[in-house]
Amino acid sequence: YHLSFDYSYIALFGIIVFYRALDFIISFYFSKRLSRYFSISLSAIITSSIISLANFGNFKLSGIFISPLVSFIASLMLVCGIMFVFFSRSAIFSFIDRWLYIILKKVLEITSYISFDCRILSYIVLFALLILLFLSFFFIQKAQRREYKKLA
Repeated sequence: YHLSFDYSYIALFGIIVFYRALDFIISFYFSKRLSRYFSISLSAIITSSIISLANFGNFKLSGIFISPLVSFIASLMLVCGIMFVFFSRSAIFSFIDRWLYIILKKVLEITSYISFDCRILSYIVLFALLILLFLSFFFIQKAQRREYKKLA
């Protein structure tokens, strides 16, 4: 039994099921590129929170909001590392990468204290969130069908 296996597959399931609905909702507030980024991250987080609740008994509510930021910073760090190698170990990329690491460390340190430890209440919040997503997915599909009928 491997917990990482469960996390991977439930996150992939969340991306497959919730991505379109979240992208549709988030695209009203952000640009198309950012909405795709956030909706992939949020759909994976929401479903993997179930595994977290089942195994650890708590739900990091801050993860929903912080994970897209952490993923973005980690992506920048990866790009800086690649640029550092390709541009003959340029000091500027090393400097940027070091500062990104410090920012990432501080963000994770600050948010590590914010948890939602009440086991029953966290299940209720997660269940309500999943119902909300399923309902939004249903209504988005219904709206898309109406638009398709208008065009036809």
